[in-house]
Amino acid sequence: MLLYLVFQLARLLLPLLPERLTYALATGAGDLAYLLYAPGRRVVRDNLRHVLGPNVSPGRLRRTTREVFRTTARNYVNLFLLPQVDLDTLDRQVLWQGLPYFEEALARGQGMVLAGAHLGSFDILSQLAAHRGTPLAVLVEPLRQPQLFRLVAGLRSSLGLRMLPTTPAGIKTAIKLLRAGGVVGILCDRDIQHRGLRLDFFGEEASLPTGAVELALRTGAALVPCFGLRLGFRRYAICFEPPLDLPEGEGLERDPALVRTHVVRLAQIIESYVRKYPGQWVVFERIWPDATPQQRARSRLNIKVSSRRGP
Repeated sequence: MLLYLVFQLARLLLPLLPERLTYALATGAGDLAYLLYAPGRRVVRDNLRHVLGPNVSPGRLRRTTREVFRTTARNYVNLFLLPQVDLDTLDRQVLWQGLPYFEEALARGQGMVLAGAHLGSFDILSQLAAHRGTPLAVLVEPLRQPQLFRLVAGLRSSLGLRMLPTTPAGIKTAIKLLRAGGVVGILCDRDIQHRGLRLDFFGEEASLPTGAVELALRTGAALVPCFGLRLGFRRYAICFEPPLDLPEGEGLERDPALVRTHVVRLAQIIESYVRKYPGQWVVFERIWPDATPQQRARSRLNIKVSSRRGP
């Protein structure tokens, strides 16, 4: 409830302030959260240690971790200001890279899955993609607080974007949209539903979701990796990569080897962007757990057995 009230207050007050001041406040809020939110700081630092490598200096790891908190705060400012944004003006503040990949995939008329990551300003990416004149929905994780989810969804949909929860009903709607030639965005760097594939990610095994690949295979939609990046105050980049070369046919989403091949390829593309912009990778859940539940259970069992045996 407290977070909901804070969001409501920010939604009402921030649009009244000069834009530069709101982003200065966001930087300060990010620094304050970095200092006070120790559990989140530890998680981000652990994730970044995998990205930056085991030999990263403590200073660089500390600065990059703090930058993740700052990026998160700036993203919230983007969210709270969305209803007042003029998308034509925003479009002129964006460096578009690989836009022909998006336009060519859209011209096929078979739908498109935009596969991204929790990187940079994904709200800007999704809003401007919708502004390009095609039906766009984003599959998102439902928040634990329904009031908060409705508030965030309302802000994100204020300019025409459609939010779909990652539930069976939401996925069914996404399939219908794709088959009608629409666009569905999915973030592919967190295994929210814990049903993903374990594969190499930054040199160590992690579980990554398969949904983007499976949706594209099931519907025949193009699968286009894309990322929205922050380049500075009022400066953004939206980057599209070439579509993944997916075969066409019925039931291909149930081919484990085929799905794995393309999830691995997608993971490699995400890696390349996160390596380049680690301070913009806003993930506050462990991507690489210290141990699996089975390993932890075995460890607890071994401890109990040892204690029973005595010294």
